[in-house]
Amino acid sequence: MKKFSCIAAAAALLLAGCGNTQGGGELPGGKQVAPDPKLQPFYTQKVKWGTCPDNVTDAPDMQCGTVKVPLNYENPSGETISLQAARLKRTPKKPRGALFMNPGGPGQSATDILVGISGASFSSSVMNNYIVVAVDPRGVGHSNPIRCLSDKQRDISRNGYVGTDLLADAKKEVETFMNGCLKNNPELAKTMDTQTHARDLDITRAAVGDTKLNYVGYSYGSMLGATYASLFPKTVGRMVLDGIVDPNRSADNMAKGQGLGFETATRHFLKTEQFEKGLSKNPNEALRQLQAFLESLDKKPLRTNQPTRPLTRALATEGIAALLYNTETYPTLRDALTQALDKHDGSQLLYFADTNSGRDSSGKYEENSADAIVLINNLDYQPEGDMELWKKQAAEINRLTPTYKDLFTYTDYMLAVSPLKGPKRQPVKFGALPHIVIVGNLHDPATPYDNAVSLHKQLPNSSLITLDSWNHCGYSGISTCVTKNVEKYLVDGVVPPKKVSCKVD
Repeated sequence: MKKFSCIAAAAALLLAGCGNTQGGGELPGGKQVAPDPKLQPFYTQKVKWGTCPDNVTDAPDMQCGTVKVPLNYENPSGETISLQAARLKRTPKKPRGALFMNPGGPGQSATDILVGISGASFSSSVMNNYIVVAVDPRGVGHSNPIRCLSDKQRDISRNGYVGTDLLADAKKEVETFMNGCLKNNPELAKTMDTQTHARDLDITRAAVGDTKLNYVGYSYGSMLGATYASLFPKTVGRMVLDGIVDPNRSADNMAKGQGLGFETATRHFLKTEQFEKGLSKNPNEALRQLQAFLESLDKKPLRTNQPTRPLTRALATEGIAALLYNTETYPTLRDALTQALDKHDGSQLLYFADTNSGRDSSGKYEENSADAIVLINNLDYQPEGDMELWKKQAAEINRLTPTYKDLFTYTDYMLAVSPLKGPKRQPVKFGALPHIVIVGNLHDPATPYDNAVSLHKQLPNSSLITLDSWNHCGYSGISTCVTKNVEKYLVDGVVPPKKVSCKVD
């Protein structure tokens, strides 16, 4: 899958984390102390807030600054890079420091949507207690964004496989992509794993002057938060993890879970929306018709309002999935499918697929999230099993997800043939931690609910807020119950019960 975020449709395939070490803190007198003395210069820097650069989505009440981090933590005295940070320029009535936010992806710019997510998710009680801060992880958004493919190569990649040998095509694509990353920025490409992102986050915490990290992480942001908690348990403040990615799941398990999530969401969509034209009013028959339509695109892509870009199966499924993250976009998906099936015009589905991947009407990919997500996932996971197992897994996934045939298969194979390898993956282990709040949607299409249940079991000192919803993520203004429980915790430190059940308003 391509990238999505909780705000504009979130999270993606192959998300993970790793590692376990001790965190830093603050010495008497207010001096930040690094977990490694060699990193001390980074922990004593202070962010200089000012006007945002022209390339950062700006707002009147927003300020920007940069944070310097080592390019390679194995050589902290070597080359450095700067991370782009942003904050809302306001003076809380009861200042508690910063509340960091990560919207997911991986690869979604946090600084570009800071204002929008703050208005949509956080109530005035949170805004009156915290200064909301966003930082783009290394290689993402405005923090030295990495590019692995040209715009033309990205178009070709998104069109999907065209040959008869799926594995050969996949191998060629993976090699082209990873070699492009290594050619354009080899050292950065090797250090964009989630464990490194978590280390950068701790330096950023210190740079804004906080002794504890108060944090809300959505989707992949939940995995980043969990990884941070495993690495820096002593500096965890109030932490909310929403749209959960279990950092201890395998690549195949993640792919299978997400595939089932989208398949189930598709069936729910067809039961919810009534088609006047294009698809049958009977949900089961409509599903068969939709699957037949997608299958036909393999042989004959559908015309669009862009003569040189017909709608392929891969583009169609991307457009469909992008509109399944939120039930409010179901009518939009119904209209797009009606246009495709009744009028034989794939323009709307192509538009939403392009919007999801950040492609504008001129053919330019305005941001690098489509590159960042693949690279980060590649570094975070390692292949498990062999070809015999992978073929069995692919057959099982395709049986369970017929609408999205081959989209969620052979993840371990692609990791195995990648010329760029991540650090050796270790189980994420959690030590003694303050209370953490977990939010999981029962029918989340992108991050299955059992991820939330699993992480809750791994974190004995946690609450699990369960929302009966088909949306992706729950702390987003759609449930007063979720908002009340989360914000009493963030603002007043009131820990929710061990398990809480909520509904959408």
